[in-house]
Amino acid sequence: MFEELAEKGRAEQQGQLPEFIKEEDGYFFDLQVDDEVIYYETRWSPNTDRVREITDHFDIGFLHEYEEPGNCIFGEATYKDGVLTKVDLDIEDFNLYKYDEEKETYTFEGQTYDCSEEIQEILLERKRIST
Repeated sequence: MFEELAEKGRAEQQGQLPEFIKEEDGYFFDLQVDDEVIYYETRWSPNTDRVREITDHFDIGFLHEYEEPGNCIFGEATYKDGVLTKVDLDIEDFNLYKYDEEKETYTFEGQTYDCSEEIQEILLERKRIST
């Protein structure tokens, strides 16, 4: 189904949703399927509700990882046996590290990192453990 949506999206140059989804938001853009992993973009926020509708339709679960660093969005949602669990970073988490423009590095808890994603993964793992 996702490969068909990807093909249709490329042909039409627009986001796609399966026909059985009745909502008018949460479209999948630039879909790619690679070894049972689905990569795509959304507009403005994660489309976890649409992903849940699709997996309910097929009676399966999912792990949905998402990020949009410019909007301070980083997290994941898991869905298994009808239970949705979300773990997200919030603005306070993003404020825990600082960017050094001169060195082009990030500082977090006295350590230096080349990219913010590594820090975000550490923070997300801490939240996973605490929930």
